[in-house]
Amino acid sequence: MKIGIVKLASCSGCQIALLDTHEKLLEIADKVVYAPLIKDARELPDCDVVLVEGAVRTEHELEVLKRARERAKKLVAFGSCSALGGISGMGSIYKPEKLIEDIYGRDLDYKLLDFAYPIDRFVEVDYYLPGCPPTPELISKFIDGILNGRVERHDYPVCAECGRLVVHTKIDNIKKTELPDPKVCLLSQGYVCLGSVTRGGCRAICTKAGVPCRGCRGPTDKVMVMPCKDYLTELHDRIERIAGFDVKFNDVASIYAFVFTSDMMDKLVSRIKEVIRKGRRGGRA
Repeated sequence: MKIGIVKLASCSGCQIALLDTHEKLLEIADKVVYAPLIKDARELPDCDVVLVEGAVRTEHELEVLKRARERAKKLVAFGSCSALGGISGMGSIYKPEKLIEDIYGRDLDYKLLDFAYPIDRFVEVDYYLPGCPPTPELISKFIDGILNGRVERHDYPVCAECGRLVVHTKIDNIKKTELPDPKVCLLSQGYVCLGSVTRGGCRAICTKAGVPCRGCRGPTDKVMVMPCKDYLTELHDRIERIAGFDVKFNDVASIYAFVFTSDMMDKLVSRIKEVIRKGRRGGRA
């Protein structure tokens, strides 16, 4: 098996997480034929699997992505930027010309696309491995699944791994800086936590440490396939039901802006149902 790793608009954090798999990386080292961060190779050859890290923001990155799709039997959206738009998508709220002017202070012959897009806007994706970054454990299991021909699918929310106690309370406003009770659900305490609407598999490492989930693993299957439901609607309903507080949609979007940078309208509900039913694009690991 030949494995390639391609980097687009990203911080390389997902590749660093791959390095953190330690022994697992050593197991596949002889199979990795292209990975600019860890291996010297000039051109991406034909590969059985290509992991694509990062969103598509430039015309050059779009060319790189299309070439990767041509040379990969299986293409993987590696990390939240690639799968959802991620933090890279925060630049989408500004015009390309303003970004170049603010960063470089002058005109450049540099072709930015209008937005930072997840890769499935342009090419067919076989597997998704979201996370910012995916944990080394998730990456290791995914690699095992690729090698064995059976990728594990996580269709449960982060809450299933969190273990905090849900208590129905009455709060007056959103909490942001107070130290939370380590045993009680963060939503119950008034924190905007996306754990109930976010795909699990990460072992809830953030919420267990007292940090509200920011949704980097993307929406669960239930959120994606339910008619007229999305992150904001689902989270609003949960906060209102658990904490009795009518949170404003803008409050959620502003606190967790990078989660919503992906245009989920590209992932049409009817299309997602078809994908899940037929398994045509593989699972979200």
